[in-house]
Amino acid sequence: ALTPMLRTATVGRLYESAPGRIVGVTLGDGSRVTLDAGSAVRVALSDDARRVTLERGSAYFDVAHDVARPFRVGVADRHVIVTGTRFVTSLTGDAAEVSLLQGRIVIGRGDVRQKGALVDGLVMKPGERAVFRSGEPDIRKASADVETATAWRDHKLVFRDAPLSAVIAAVARYSDAPLVAADPELNEIRVTAILPLEGEGSLSERMAALLPVRAERASDGHILTRAGLRAYRRAVTPVR
Repeated sequence: ALTPMLRTATVGRLYESAPGRIVGVTLGDGSRVTLDAGSAVRVALSDDARRVTLERGSAYFDVAHDVARPFRVGVADRHVIVTGTRFVTSLTGDAAEVSLLQGRIVIGRGDVRQKGALVDGLVMKPGERAVFRSGEPDIRKASADVETATAWRDHKLVFRDAPLSAVIAAVARYSDAPLVAADPELNEIRVTAILPLEGEGSLSERMAALLPVRAERASDGHILTRAGLRAYRRAVTPVR
């Protein structure tokens, strides 16, 4: 198992995963957290509550059941409150997503021990996904695409009708060299594909072989991606 980068923080401990590394962490209460590449969570366990904050990236939580000590995950400006369950969170800028796999969670603005925190929040059931932005009042609830949300745990990325610019942004977390979308046309091309994070050649080479993009290394070490020769037709790889 990989050992997370760990340093003492002012409040709790900060667990981080390096770019390209997926890290598993077992917390002191027995809960398990899997950090996607380039992700970080801050953890503070106390006698009355278990508090975790997703600082960046994505994390999968398998929470140990403990009614006396609710488990709270801070994502953007919301709190996800549970007692024992499995769910996935992601944070990109000020945009956040929470997908529930098992159990029950409540998403709201109140802290885990704040009066009414469970009453005033949005209740989610397994198979549901919540999407929201920091500073905005609404939370959009939809069906969760569990395969897409958790694919990185199996060292692959799944994209369904996604713009190539979003694909490149997601792949950049796993690249050894900085990956840059250098072509505005990438916003206009949508793809459905499965991209393996492991295999022969570099990640940028596998991406260029699978998707309608060209990748070239600049003199400063950055990898520039542009629309490729197949850009004018839809690139489709079956997703099962």
